[in-house]
Amino acid sequence: MTTTTNQASAKFDATECHSVLPLPPSHSATTSSFREVGKDILASIVGSALCIYSGQPFDTLKVRLQVQTSNAEGAFQLLKRSIATEGVRSLWKGSVPAFSGALAENAMAFATNGFMNRLLAPFIEPGKEGQIHCKGPILSGAVTGALTSVVLAPFDILKCRAQMAIAQGNASPSMSTTALNLYRAQGLKGFYVGYGAQLMREIPFFALFFGSYEISCQLLRKHTKMHDSTIYITSGGLAGQVAWAGTMAADSVKSVIQTAANPLSIRATARNIYAQKGLAGFYAGLGVVLIRAFPANAALFVGYEYTKKVLE
Repeated sequence: MTTTTNQASAKFDATECHSVLPLPPSHSATTSSFREVGKDILASIVGSALCIYSGQPFDTLKVRLQVQTSNAEGAFQLLKRSIATEGVRSLWKGSVPAFSGALAENAMAFATNGFMNRLLAPFIEPGKEGQIHCKGPILSGAVTGALTSVVLAPFDILKCRAQMAIAQGNASPSMSTTALNLYRAQGLKGFYVGYGAQLMREIPFFALFFGSYEISCQLLRKHTKMHDSTIYITSGGLAGQVAWAGTMAADSVKSVIQTAANPLSIRATARNIYAQKGLAGFYAGLGVVLIRAFPANAALFVGYEYTKKVLE
């Protein structure tokens, strides 16, 4: 969900910040910008596939842990019961809407984040040579989160409902059936139930995600002799863990709202979670999430970065 590290570093070089206001883009510059957006989108498709199918079982467990009415089962117990009663394939239930959502989310996130990096580069005050740049990636990530949430919300709702149907012992309906039932019951607004909670998660999530990835890449390039692939794996995995650790509480509230028959407000939902499970209720499934975050997001960035290199 970002431009390549070399490109990101170049954007903040002092030699590219001669003027306060950028000149109007020429036709060739505009064409080049569209090409870069296209590359971001194509690379995100490869990264999304690797990310979703490597991390979906962990995501399924996370949602089930979050929506338990009590802290009845731990992650390992829930995993054993799920496999014993539903089979291993049940852990990938919801992967189709998740993959569809990831394609839409990542295509928009990568493209938006890359565009925002290029747009903001002339306005970011350059630091000293060798200094780690933080402002650009974090700000671009926050804007990306706000825009991406519009696309992600409907897919997130469908994914969570597919996972919950299995958890309740029901046959998982297809994504189209779930979407049609939701539309018949609530109309278009049904696809944006809990949108406030979604926004509350996405803005800080992507700020942390993109920011920590770029900062980690810069630090590893500066202080180690790691190969690019190792840098992408390490930085991508850590970025996923940092972002999820920082937004898990908001994600728990979002999951409960989006799977509830009668969803409550963010405040009321948070109060109920605290009353039923205490503070730990906001971090149910955190261990599973952090375990998932490293391989899934390492795969995401490796797929993205190397696809971008092929397209260059």
